Amino acid sequence: MAYIISPMHLEDILQVVEISHEAFPSECPPLSFNSFKRELDNERAHYLVAREQSDSPICQSYPFLNTHTSTASGRKRTILQRLISKFKASPDRWDINTGEEAASDSCLIVGYSGLWFMADEAHIMSIAVRRSHQHRGVGEPLLTGLIDLAIECNTRVLTLEVRVDNVSAQSLYTKYGFQIVGTRPNYYTEDHKDALIMCTGEIASDSFQKQFQCLKQDYSKKHKIVSKGEDLWSNSGHPGG
Repeated sequence: MAYIISPMHLEDILQVVEISHEAFPSECPPLSFNSFKRELDNERAHYLVAREQSDSPICQSYPFLNTHTSTASGRKRTILQRLISKFKASPDRWDINTGEEAASDSCLIVGYSGLWFMADEAHIMSIAVRRSHQHRGVGEPLLTGLIDLAIECNTRVLTLEVRVDNVSAQSLYTKYGFQIVGTRPNYYTEDHKDALIMCTGEIASDSFQKQFQCLKQDYSKKHKIVSKGEDLWSNSGHPGG
């Protein structure tokens, strides 16, 4: 199964809320529709979704940045439009095979990720995947998509918190250059588990960029990511997730 990674839109929020409640059942208060809507309106926040690709014509539609449903700032639109610069600019939806206007997208969203820009850092807020689609390689392109956004915005480093007992997530982050730099005791309110603070080195460095590109290419080969997903990532020679 291949996945299409794309910017989150207003019409995606209901599915995203479902995923959030499933992935973080103990979060208090739980993230709501209005919570995510505020995030879409926040120029510092950027969210991506993973859509399950199928042979359905609707599921092959690409959700281009919709200026009718999103009130994101001009700066945010510019960033995301550059990331998908191989597509024709339009306030509507376009079929990525024909370039023509497509039907409203109703594909299953199987995961989402988000980050905040703060000065010269980008902080990864969350990466969540539907329980039914976990361990299928969905989280990795959602992570690389955030890294690409950070690179596009000339961010210096990325940071995140991860549960001390979430070994699989730590392994993925380590794979992409994150290192443990500290802890936050009793960070998670539901069970008082500690959080590990993880941080990358300079993401603009040659060493980081080279390793990052190799990892993405390897992922694309193993998971048969087609040009639809890669075009979303592509911008001046560095594709993203």
